[in-house]
Order: sequence, then structure tokens, then C-alpha cells
Amino acid sequence: MSDKTSGEELRCGQCIKAYRDPRLLGCLHSFCMECIQEHVNKNKWKRSLLCPLCQKEMLIPKEGLSTLSKDIYIKAQLDSSKLKPGTECEICQENNGPARSRCIDCEVNLCVSCKSKHAPVDSEQVHNFIDFEEVKPDGRQKPNHHTRLTQSKTCNKHPGVELNVYCTKCKTVICRTCKEEKHSAHPVQETGDVSKMMRSSLSHFLGAIKEYLPDFENYVKKIRQGQKEAESDLQNAIKDVKSRAKFLQNEIEKVSENLVYELKQRHKSSVEELNKEAKNVINSYKSIATVTTSADRMLKLGSDLNIIDISKKIQKRFMQIEDELPTMDIDKIETVGFVPGGLKFDSLPKLFGQCTKGEIALPTLPVPWGIRVAKEFEICSIAAFKIQNSPETIQAIAPISDQEAWVACGWGTKNVYLYTISGERKKKITLDIQIDHLCVTPSGELLVSSYEDKYIRKINKEYQVCDFAMPHLFPGGMFMTKRKELFVCAVDSYTTRRAEHSRRCLMKMSEYGMAIDEIDEDGDVALFGAPYRVVEGPNRSLIITDREEGKLRVACVDHEGCRKFVYTGPKQPQTNQPFNPLGLCCDRAGNLLVADWGNHAVHLVDTDGDFKGCILSQKDGLFKPNAMALDKSGQLWVGDGNATLRVYKYGKRDY
Repeated sequence: MSDKTSGEELRCGQCIKAYRDPRLLGCLHSFCMECIQEHVNKNKWKRSLLCPLCQKEMLIPKEGLSTLSKDIYIKAQLDSSKLKPGTECEICQENNGPARSRCIDCEVNLCVSCKSKHAPVDSEQVHNFIDFEEVKPDGRQKPNHHTRLTQSKTCNKHPGVELNVYCTKCKTVICRTCKEEKHSAHPVQETGDVSKMMRSSLSHFLGAIKEYLPDFENYVKKIRQGQKEAESDLQNAIKDVKSRAKFLQNEIEKVSENLVYELKQRHKSSVEELNKEAKNVINSYKSIATVTTSADRMLKLGSDLNIIDISKKIQKRFMQIEDELPTMDIDKIETVGFVPGGLKFDSLPKLFGQCTKGEIALPTLPVPWGIRVAKEFEICSIAAFKIQNSPETIQAIAPISDQEAWVACGWGTKNVYLYTISGERKKKITLDIQIDHLCVTPSGELLVSSYEDKYIRKINKEYQVCDFAMPHLFPGGMFMTKRKELFVCAVDSYTTRRAEHSRRCLMKMSEYGMAIDEIDEDGDVALFGAPYRVVEGPNRSLIITDREEGKLRVACVDHEGCRKFVYTGPKQPQTNQPFNPLGLCCDRAGNLLVADWGNHAVHLVDTDGDFKGCILSQKDGLFKPNAMALDKSGQLWVGDGNATLRVYKYGKRDY
């Protein structure tokens, strides 16, 4: 729970004592070896066992429980305090310098030279090390240090050759000799790069669980409070009954005891189901929290090879998290009380009083939006860089490939830049108009709209600027479909308050800039107040960010102007700030991604306009997102209010 000390995560969930020979089960829960043995013996299990926390079933190794995997991550965390700056090497006593590593298998601190001798490349034994790394200060921070788990592991087929290459086709770690012999035609990556990508993907998933845990913890607290209140009501009622019994003297003692018995029976009947549900809720919380801690420890301390080896297992385990969430079959319980009777001696039971009942409202389990999104979608940071010499908001991004994108940064700017995904500026073009939005045509040309002038300029592949269209309204957000239809958000003024005779519409143009149609009304009802950005949705629908004052929303219409849905933000959970939509894009499945400036988040909305969760939030480093775009390979480009451009690998999780 929230008052848990940092040391409690290093206590066995079974005996609640410091770990002794911790072993890691397939469900990612860890227990003392002795506790697992007692648990199995007590239940007389032979072939499989159930985890004491989450009750997941797993096979007992044929070689016996002693062969269960040791939790090297807990061992590394416990041993990290034994490796500090200035610790001397226990082999050469500082002849070759201070200790920089600790072998957690042999429990010995080693300098760089002794480490290489301790685990030579041609050794068949696998040694797990925690390495001391000093973080150099950048002028503002104090010197710092941390430790990380590393591993010495060589190829089984080529003794003495280190495993340091990942075959993306076979999804396995190989040595460079294996690459040349059997994987020469396969795409490969360095294990460090693969591990970094996997850490990012899993960390996003883990972050969603961490973000949900406080809500879950609060839910558990409310359940426990309900238990306490029910118990308190019982005790108060019993106290009133006994007080009444004393008042009426000994002759009504039997009636008193009968009523006490009745109260207890009613209480038992009403809370038995609650106690059962509460136990499941608490166990579920402990299970998920412990898995989170275990996975967090692995991602922080695990070596590249550890991460690759256990990545699938962690991901598979995460897939099961939502299934463990409890469902409360009851929404209230009856409580007991006591009301004394009047002092009329016509009937002893009537004179004594009678039982009453009240209610304690129970909370509903908060919806795990973040976990659901992370379970279905993978989002992994690929790149992040700031636009050079600009502190302002990125208002437009137009990718031309998975490596390059045109960018406009700063309201009122006349400059458009071509950036690579690595942050290199390849081209700068200065126009004679103030830029609002950018759009790349299917042929690779760039369209630029102006919010101050009634112009749309075109920049061709030779970077020459020419006129494309001169609409009668001010053009804003643009989107060109695969059918080469250009849709443009158009207004008669850039005020966000719509006047009675304002012109606010979606213009349809040809690929040559010729006006074809306008979408502005659904019957006699005006569709837009201040259309800002537009994308094409599923079934050729059009989705528009409408920034009308007091009515910020996202609207979906068809080509005839019939409104299909309006999205005004999630009903649950409550956001910290009002929904403030800006940029948007649609993925290949038709899901809508909406930048929420005020809440530093990107919403994921389904094809019916229902909130599915936040695909990115402030915990991912997002700050006032505005411009968004998906390139042809499905990578998500996000520009924020701090001139930072971020690129993510985005898509359905690969199971």
C-alpha cells in the first residue's frame, strides 16, 4: 500500500520476512525457496502448484523445486548496497583499482581486471554481475551513481564467442559466428538496441499499471473502510442493546440476549459476501502490485540478455493483469442497528426494542483505461529532439517517410523545416505567408496554408514555392485523401466565437486546388464553430477538431454533412483540466488519436467516438501536445508546446 516502506518490497509475500533464497515463479511473483516448499507440501501437490498470491497454475519442474529459477533481480537489489564508490576489490585488494563489479553468484567484489579473469569469455559458467556506473554531472546536478545487472554468456554452438546479436526474423540472440553461418540473410540488431526498444515498450506498459495502482489502492481502502463501518455499526448496536438491557433490569435479560443473537446473525448474513469479495480484492491488489514491483526491478536491473530472455514472459504476464481485477457482485450491504422501545409494559419484546437496518454504499472498481490500452497497443519511443532555436509550439508536422518530416514551429512563423528522425535539419524554406498547417500530397509535394492570408502555397520536390489555391476564406488544417481530394478547414475570421452570419466550413478541393464543395450544415444546423484540423476516418468519414469558444470538441461527419458523433473528452476518468483538443490523426484500424493540450495527453478514441484510454500522457514526458501525424509505416509523430518533436513506434501488440 502507499505507506509501504521501500524495504517491504524485499520481503517474501508468504512469510513476510526478508527473502531467503528467493525464487521467481512463472507469474513473476517471488517467494523464499523454503516458503514454496512448505506451500507445495501443505497442499500435497505433485505436478503443478498454484501461486499463493494470484492462484495461477504452473508446472513443478521434473527435476524438483530446487531447480526453480533464482530471482537474480532481488539478489542484485539486495547486493547493490555492498558495491559502493571506493569499495576495494576482494581479490587483489586494489592493486588494479577499486571494485567496479560484484558477482552475485559468487558474492565477491571485483575490479575491472579481476572481473575479466573471474568470468573469461571461454567460460561455460554463467556469472551475473552488478556493475557500478558513475553518472557524470551536467553542471546542474550533483555527481551520482547507480548499479545495473550484467551477464556473461557465450554461445553454446561456438564456445568462447559472446552472444551479442539479435536475429529479428528468428527472434533469438545469437553470436556473430552464428550470424555469418546460419543467419546471414536475416535482419539483425545489436542486443543493446533491441533491449532498449523492449525496455521502452515494457516500461510504457508498466507505467500504465503503476498509474492505475493508486486508484486500485484507494478502492481497497474504501472497501476496508466499509468493513470497518459495518463492524462499528454492529458494535454500536450491541452496546445500545446491552445498555437497554441493564436499564430494564434482569427480568428482560433473555430478550436482550435474543436480540443480540439476531443482530449477529443479520450482520453475519449481510457481510459474509462482502468479506469474501474484500479478500479477493485485497489479494488481487497485492498480486498486481507485486508483479509490478517484480517487473520494474527486472527492467531496472536486468541486463540486455535478461530483458530479451524474459520480455515475452513479462508481456504475457501483463496480458493477464486485467483478468485478475475483481468484480464486485454486490453494490451495497445491509447494516444493523437498534432502536429502544417505549416504556409500555404490554409486551416485553416490544418494550425492549427492535433491530433496524441501514446501508453503507460500496465503491465501484475504477476502470483500468491505461492497462487496457497498453494491453492492446504498443507504443515505444524511437526519437525525441527539440527544434533548433525555437522555444515555441510545433503546430504542424507532415512526414514524407519514416525518416523525414516537414515541420512548422511557432505561431506566426514563415519558415518550414525538413527534419530527419535523428534531429538533423536538412532544409529550411522561408515563405511570404504566415504558416498555419502543412499537408503532403500523395505525389510528395508539400501544401502550406496561411491563417492570415487567403492562400495555400505548394512546395514541389525541387523545393520551389508556387501558388496552389486562393480560397475565399482563411484556410487552416488540411488533409488530402488517397483519392487526391483535399479537405481544408476554412473560416471567415480566426475568432473562436461564431457570430450569426459567420462562415465556418470544410472546403473540398481537387488535387489542383479547384474548389468542389463545402460542408457546413447538417440540415439547418451549423456543423462547426471554429474548425481547426481535419483527417479522414473510417468509411470515408471526416473528423474535425472544432475549437469553438466554450464548445471544444471533435466532430465526425460524412461527405454530405451528416454528423456521426461528437467527442468531448472522456466521461470517466475525470481529467484534471477541461478537454482541449488540437491535432488529430487516424490509425489503420480507424482509431482516432487526439492531442489534448490541457491534460498533456493523447486520447485513443474508437470508431464510434468512445474513449478507450490515453495512449500517451505526462508520465511519458508529454507536454502540451499539439501537432500529430502518422507516417506511412505507422510511426506516430507528436509535436508539443516546448518545440519538442517525438516519434513513436505505434500499433497493435504482436502476440
